[in-house]
Amino acid sequence: MGFINYYRRFIRDFSGIIKPINNLFKKNAGLWDESCNKAFKAIKLEVAKEPIIRHFDYKKEAFIKCNLSDTIIVGVLL
Repeated sequence: MGFINYYRRFIRDFSGIIKPINNLFKKNAGLWDESCNKAFKAIKLEVAKEPIIRHFDYKKEAFIKCNLSDTIIVGVLL
């Protein structure tokens, strides 16, 4: 669960998909069943589908867009 929790912000409805597996951590939980298998397979598909998160390619051209005010500075790497 630790590895996949990093990607939760990139997967729509992560908590709904992973719920059968999370229920295994509760007190008096059941055993791994078919719903857990479905959840595991669904999460694997979500992690592998486009857009895939990759390491930054320093050889490609990149742009930084910035916006600032008196209270906050925001930057986005494109």
